[in-house]
Amino acid sequence: MNDPTEWTRATTSHFQTTTRSLTRVVASHGVGSGGALMTIRFDIADDAVRVVVPRLTSALEAVAQMPRISGAHLLGSDAGVSGQSTAESKGRKDLLTPARWVLLLEGCDVQAFDAALELLKKANALREASVGRYLHEYTRLKTAWQAG
Repeated sequence: MNDPTEWTRATTSHFQTTTRSLTRVVASHGVGSGGALMTIRFDIADDAVRVVVPRLTSALEAVAQMPRISGAHLLGSDAGVSGQSTAESKGRKDLLTPARWVLLLEGCDVQAFDAALELLKKANALREASVGRYLHEYTRLKTAWQAG
């Protein structure tokens, strides 16, 4: 992060809205990874964490049982470290404020997230959440310089 390559600089120059948080896993449910990912970035007031986190964790257990959902995870960030500037981030205008809390949902397709998001909204912490949906398109397993 403090010694970015020219490739990194060239690639990140095309990014439009980026958020980066150093997180720890608070809760994780599900049977595996999915080809689609939903990120839900939000905040919880410090005095509400003890009430909201157990409610979200319970909701995530239910989400992980929904059709076409393969994983549901709650992450809490280290705000102090997540907000530090690095040489790689210097001068970038696409970086958003790091999220304090993140939900990651994994599924078979992005449509699987609609019902899951409605269930999670009932947990009340997600009123002002920022939602992203992503589809995995490619995994490179071999390179030209590897045998096989």
